[in-house]
Amino acid sequence: MLTAGLVSPPDSVCTSALEAIAPKYRPLAERMNEAWYEAPTCGNTVEIITSGRRKFELLQADILGAGKTVDLEYYRFADDSTGYLLHSDLVRRAGDGITIRLLYDNMINSSNRRQFFRSLKEAGCQVQPFTPSSKPLRTLKYINHRDHHKIAVIDGRIGYTGGMNLSDDYFLRWRDTHLRMEGPVVTSLLGLFEENWQDCGGAPGTPVQPGDSASPCPGGPVLQLVSSRPLTDDYPLLDSYVYALDSTQRYFYARTPYFCPPKSVMRSLRDAAQRGRDVRIILPLNSDVWFMNGANRSYFRRCVRSGVRIYLNMGVFDHSKVFVTDDYFSSIGSANLDNRSLVLNLEENVYFYDPATAVRLRNDFLRDLDGCEEVTRETIRHWPAFRKIGAALMRIFVLDL
Repeated sequence: MLTAGLVSPPDSVCTSALEAIAPKYRPLAERMNEAWYEAPTCGNTVEIITSGRRKFELLQADILGAGKTVDLEYYRFADDSTGYLLHSDLVRRAGDGITIRLLYDNMINSSNRRQFFRSLKEAGCQVQPFTPSSKPLRTLKYINHRDHHKIAVIDGRIGYTGGMNLSDDYFLRWRDTHLRMEGPVVTSLLGLFEENWQDCGGAPGTPVQPGDSASPCPGGPVLQLVSSRPLTDDYPLLDSYVYALDSTQRYFYARTPYFCPPKSVMRSLRDAAQRGRDVRIILPLNSDVWFMNGANRSYFRRCVRSGVRIYLNMGVFDHSKVFVTDDYFSSIGSANLDNRSLVLNLEENVYFYDPATAVRLRNDFLRDLDGCEEVTRETIRHWPAFRKIGAALMRIFVLDL
């Protein structure tokens, strides 16, 4: 459990933030507010990042400019060229007396050289794996649950989250969508990090003083951080997809690299399309994980038959996890549109209750359709035999991926 008083609730967690949300989405915002750090907040500033180089440059500058603390929680922190650049920055800042805390998923990073994380510890950084080998019971408990978070908090004032991990793939090769934020939502992000950090055996951090926490900025969108709850009966991210689809009046657009939706989401997708709503999803032509090609395709036939329009991006691999609906409600985060993200993994999304952000994401989506090919009944009918067989086989166990 999170140590009481360690992180003060954001100043903008108040009725004004909730009242600023359109009545249609207010019940969702209230339902998602399961912990104080997941309450909606106002007075935030956000940069939406779609370039890995841009994220690297911003994050590196913020780490080098940190005055007190750097808190990082990443699914993947690779020992490649850009990974080592950030590694060197962390070592340097630890030598300057900055408190560095790093939480990483030990399974996906098992291919790293052992010295990569060990040298951070030797330099004075506090480093914790998601399932410490010293805690076999925790490892057993979380064996089918991964820490898929992408969180960075600098001095409790600047926060990053979204789809980008720390590696050359994200910084140099792929397309993705990420956020750099300032304002009370950053305190929400720090609260989530602190809970995960302590749950993994990390020592509590220095309490954030009122003058140190992120303060409201004039204007800005209403944001709400929402995280998953594996090992519980609550599935807030899954419920959010269902709510958005069931309440959409015009359109629902989503982009995701992995498309294996739970039954309730699949039902809502098809129902929305059959009600005449414009439901479209962009997926990569080829996944970075070979078996996900068949897994994704195993859902295409049912989608197309019900009116859900599937598009395959023919360009660079897009790892973004984004949805937008009705020019108002949108989401950017770490969760894919699949069962693993929405039910099994530790994930976090940021919800925007903001027309300007929604219109931007909608326009980006429609523009990107020019580089896509739509999957139709005719497309599926002409699939080669191996593709049809692969999709059929993946359908047997796809929900356990």
